[in-house]
Amino acid sequence: MAKDKRNQLNRRNVVKGLGVTASVGLLGGLSSATPSQDDAVSADMVVENKPNQVDEFVTRSLEQGETDSVVKAYSELDEKQLELVRDAYERVTTTEISPENAITPKSIPISPSVSYTHKVKETNTTIWKASMTLDCDYYPSNNNVTYRSLSSNGNAPNSLWHYKGIDYSNVDTAGAVDAKRKLRFSHSVAGQHISTNQAILDIIAYDNGNINKSANRKVL
Repeated sequence: MAKDKRNQLNRRNVVKGLGVTASVGLLGGLSSATPSQDDAVSADMVVENKPNQVDEFVTRSLEQGETDSVVKAYSELDEKQLELVRDAYERVTTTEISPENAITPKSIPISPSVSYTHKVKETNTTIWKASMTLDCDYYPSNNNVTYRSLSSNGNAPNSLWHYKGIDYSNVDTAGAVDAKRKLRFSHSVAGQHISTNQAILDIIAYDNGNINKSANRKVL
């Protein structure tokens, strides 16, 4: 049993969602409607060897937000059930990675952006989103890029998640302008801590005008 527990924890402590460019789709919003009795959740849904039922519990919870039904259900989960919920969460969510601004390499200034959007797979609704923009001046006549500023934003429209701020920020200007930030998000309901995520955003502006971007998610 202890070995199984360690394996579960090791699976959670991984980086997920590597990507560089993708088109942005229209993201649906969270419904504020009161759930019907058929859609209500309960701790009894979280049962070992019934992964589809646990997936349904997590998906409904994310869609409904912090309703009385969801709060009550999470408050009654024991540690084993919380582990099942954590595993199910990884199955029912997905990622969208996008450079939000088009890049024109010969323009002065340049402001490349990258974003990481975490979503409910079944309904395409946003759970949380992290974005970052690097502002530089590019001089094509002498192949030079200079750093101006770095900005980022974290937003958690889902009431079961909370944006906690910037864990790490660094800009390296040796040879290129390499900007990286890590933004923290916490998943907690009714005093039960489910997980903590880091969005890891990186933009590199090279002296020849080329731009590299990446966005990842790390489960802490």
